[in-house]
Amino acid sequence: MLSPLHRHQYQELLTALTQLQQTVNPVNIPATRSPSQAFEQVQAIFQDQIAPLTSDDLDSTNPSRIQPFLTEIHRQMRLLQMDVMFLQASRNSETAQQRQIVISDRLKSLIGYCEALLQVE
Repeated sequence: MLSPLHRHQYQELLTALTQLQQTVNPVNIPATRSPSQAFEQVQAIFQDQIAPLTSDDLDSTNPSRIQPFLTEIHRQMRLLQMDVMFLQASRNSETAQQRQIVISDRLKSLIGYCEALLQVE
């Protein structure tokens, strides 16, 4: 189980990921914010609040249930960073649209991991 502080931090990350997903959605183009701006917010929350946490910081009777989620969230965040960089570098609309789909899929995974982590008892 996550402590109330850690639960709040992961909930905040989940909210930022959901907002980023809405920004990246090709249907919402043109968006009010660019995906890179929205990603910067997600990355700031992740680096400031989530990345410094270790399994020792978690208030859990069974950290082995939580650790796989933490590992996947860290891995997916690194991959998301690369995907956003590729989106920024894309020069034609077809490539940008493909990158948006990849980012959207990665965000679905991240959101799923955060939701699952928040439900661990």
